[in-house]
Amino acid sequence: MRRKAVVMLAVAMAASAVALSSPAMAKAPQACARATQAQDGTYGPVLCANGAPNSRARALLVRQAPQVMSLKRTATDAAILKAACADVTTSRATLPMIGDAYAYQYARFDWKGERRTPVGLSLQVGKTCNGQQSC
Repeated sequence: MRRKAVVMLAVAMAASAVALSSPAMAKAPQACARATQAQDGTYGPVLCANGAPNSRARALLVRQAPQVMSLKRTATDAAILKAACADVTTSRATLPMIGDAYAYQYARFDWKGERRTPVGLSLQVGKTCNGQQSC
């Protein structure tokens, strides 16, 4: 079941990665579309059509994945993984929720080429947690 969730997340995050592949610099959040809740509990759109983070989704993402959303521009890969695992264990965030929050931060800070991709993080969190209550 956990493996299926990781695979489904990888597919969903691949779509987000396409939108994240073009920014040349960090994008300021923009209010582009009203965030709505999907059946899996996630909210979207997280990103605007131009790849900028959707400011209308921010407050919802902070509630779902507060540690990931509190990351700063200078966060290391280790700090990012620690935040994602903390959200899984303490906030009960699902992998899709973590992926959305990280996609928002990834676009916000233009981590392309500096930090793992949203798909990479989701796969790492799934592998690290491996269906356990703690990462």
